[in-house]
Amino acid sequence: MAFINEWVEENDEREFAIPGYRKPYTPTMWTIDRERNVILFEYANGGEYLPDLFKFALVVNDKIYCYEMGRYIKGNNITWRGGFGTKRNDIQYTKEVDELFKEALKVYGDCGSPFEKLEDVDVYLDRTEEFDLII
Repeated sequence: MAFINEWVEENDEREFAIPGYRKPYTPTMWTIDRERNVILFEYANGGEYLPDLFKFALVVNDKIYCYEMGRYIKGNNITWRGGFGTKRNDIQYTKEVDELFKEALKVYGDCGSPFEKLEDVDVYLDRTEEFDLII
């Protein structure tokens, strides 16, 4: 099975304790691969002043990985650039986790809507030892 965008059904709602976030978060939409037990969802954005800055949580078998990404749209092309959000000592980011994140974000597309037609989506992660995203 592959990733799909879907509305979270009432009987499938789950709360996620996101590191550094003020309370457990229950998404209304997510990008999910049920077979591999991987979920991607947006839990915060830059609001009116930074509308193209997003914070994502990638949940892999109950481990939560956080990423901050900037969205750039040109015509039918969507480019996501960024990297780690909250780095945690108890979580190890690996190439496999990064690849799952990229795969899920390509399906997420522009906004993660189940009704969205997939555009041309590129994802670039910046990986350094001491990564702090500043946009």
